[in-house]
Amino acid sequence: MESCRATATIDSGWGTGFVATVTVRNVGAQPLDQWRVSWRWAGDERIQAVWGGVVDPAGADVVVRNAPYNGTVAPDGTTTFGLLVTTSAPPAGLTLACAR
Repeated sequence: MESCRATATIDSGWGTGFVATVTVRNVGAQPLDQWRVSWRWAGDERIQAVWGGVVDPAGADVVVRNAPYNGTVAPDGTTTFGLLVTTSAPPAGLTLACAR
């Protein structure tokens, strides 16, 4: 059963990077007590900073887990985290997976 969904918005982009906000939504009937969002970079993207989450980059694969203060999300509630990323070509969007 799906517990959460994550969507990304590219807030701004320029030739060598972008800033994105990721929204994590609890789609389950019970509160989330933790969450993790994962994805795979398509190119040469590198995270320079993360706020609102704890990043675990491993090459092209990235996992961001909740920070100590935003892991609990009520049913139908949301929380966000942000990314500052350098790249030679900002993507049109990110395809994210969310799990407990």
